Amino acid sequence: MTFLVIASCLGGWGYLFFKEMTYPKISQRVFAAVFFAGFAALTVMVLITAIGFIPDDWSANRLTWSGGLLYGYHLYMGNNGPSNGFFYPPLGAWFYIPAAFSGILLHSVIIALVAGWSMSMVCIFAPVVILLVLLQRARTASYFASLMTLFLAACLIFSVPQLRYVATMVHVDSPALLFLGISVILLLPIVRSDHFLPDWRVITSGCFLAAASCCKQSVWPILPVLVAICVHCHGVKEAGRFLLAVIITGALLIGTMLLVENGTEAYQMIWKWPTRQMVVTPASMVFQMLVTSLVPIFGILIILAIALRSGSLKLSESEKQSLIYLLLIALWMTPFAIITRMRIGADWNHLVIPSYFLLLGIVLLFPLMASRMIAVSDWKEYGMAGIIFAILLLFLMPFYSKNCGWYLWTHDSHEQALHAAAAKEGRVYFPWQTLSTLILEKKLYHIDDCLRYEEAAGWKRPDASIVRFLPEPPFKIAVRPFGSPSYLVQKEGLSEVAPLASLPGWKIYQRD
Repeated sequence: MTFLVIASCLGGWGYLFFKEMTYPKISQRVFAAVFFAGFAALTVMVLITAIGFIPDDWSANRLTWSGGLLYGYHLYMGNNGPSNGFFYPPLGAWFYIPAAFSGILLHSVIIALVAGWSMSMVCIFAPVVILLVLLQRARTASYFASLMTLFLAACLIFSVPQLRYVATMVHVDSPALLFLGISVILLLPIVRSDHFLPDWRVITSGCFLAAASCCKQSVWPILPVLVAICVHCHGVKEAGRFLLAVIITGALLIGTMLLVENGTEAYQMIWKWPTRQMVVTPASMVFQMLVTSLVPIFGILIILAIALRSGSLKLSESEKQSLIYLLLIALWMTPFAIITRMRIGADWNHLVIPSYFLLLGIVLLFPLMASRMIAVSDWKEYGMAGIIFAILLLFLMPFYSKNCGWYLWTHDSHEQALHAAAAKEGRVYFPWQTLSTLILEKKLYHIDDCLRYEEAAGWKRPDASIVRFLPEPPFKIAVRPFGSPSYLVQKEGLSEVAPLASLPGWKIYQRD
């Protein structure tokens, strides 16, 4: 459904672009009407994709990385700690400590999740807003055009799968994109030297790149491109400052990690185990994901390119160079994203870096087109857009009400796990609700599915280590309705037993 709405909007916009090139006087007002109607359709997509804001298990489990630090646990524990699946550099877990702390302080997983989502949203939108502010200073685009651009960016973020993933979930990708986006923007020619001293500008960019690299390993391949951009825009001397800032900041962050973590275990979990993990994704599936996820972004870029070619939009030299750099980064990072997706598997987030820089390319170009459309519109077009919006909303409401995830909010598994553990109906292990038990018992157990990841990487955890970070036997294993199965239950072939009164509808298994 989302794809059809996007396709219809882009098709109408694209057709009218061609039509305007041939019959400009006739089509301007029609173009404006369809333009605003397209925005109305994209608004509906934002409502539909509110399904992303649900109390999902993985976001809660990832907050245990940060919450565990508050109770003296480490990120890299190997066999000496519970299976947590944290195969990343440490900064991403440090970043979400405030979200985890809020949930622990107020005794609520939902509060922790809402705080975590809010931080993820800030991560994705902050570089977009920064770029719009810089464009506002550099040219005469109206504030309303910038607001429309921000709205279009929001629609794409909430509808394109990999962008929605990092905006509506807790993951190290979100702070990585925040730091990386700011790093790249600071190097673009649109950042005028009178607003930012050139030497401090590239030094700050290098610091942010190091921070992004200390969130996730997939950022590292971007370094050669940013060095080349720095040389081309600012000269060899400034590129040297940039590299020096990357090295010094990276060394400080790694040194901090070594002060609080075991270096050997950190090496194993950041580098060794991820390179050994083999979850091969078929090329056909990756191609399908690329088409589904990149078509909307490419469609808008193509329309804007047509406008540039026809002379409808005028760019300054610095804007042209900045656009080229953003597209070059997206092109350079695409093969790395595909290889990672095919080699390691996981989810849509592996495709997010090239998509995000294509999005920034749209943010760079779109205010010009929006300013031009506003100039030829009046309140009639806004009224027409409102009517179309109401019709679309009415048509899609059954789909929205059925799929928006209200059941998961009103029957939140994490709060249920908190209440059930407090009810003391014997020892219960919640394989997907580890943040709940951390809040209640101040103890970390295995994140159940991460045991599977360890085995996929060739890490054979000793039985003593598995038992050590489970409740004292005998205990029951509670698996929520409509949730993912327990790997431990599947591995040991445990049988289902009578349900617990405090967990109606849950599947309960006995482990002796």
